[in-house]
Amino acid sequence: RAYCNTGCGGGGIQVFRGSTSLLTYNRVGLRDATTPGADQEWNTIYLDSPATTSSTTYKTQGRVLATTSSGTVTYQAEYQMSTITLMEIAA
Repeated sequence: RAYCNTGCGGGGIQVFRGSTSLLTYNRVGLRDATTPGADQEWNTIYLDSPATTSSTTYKTQGRVLATTSSGTVTYQAEYQMSTITLMEIAA
């Protein structure tokens, strides 16, 4: 979940496997600076084929696309949780 306050020009989310970016979503449904207080959940489905039997780490990373001097994007505001669900599919 992401929150965009007054002056926020939007935010984005990236999903990584290790240091490799798998997905990049810009704006993530966040509204522009004329719509303060935009709060947006984000959902997606992605099939990854890491071609490894080693332990693999996945993470999300928020990023600011543009703000005025007073604008901010907040991720996981007010103790909200994120969930990543992984399923191993046998060959």
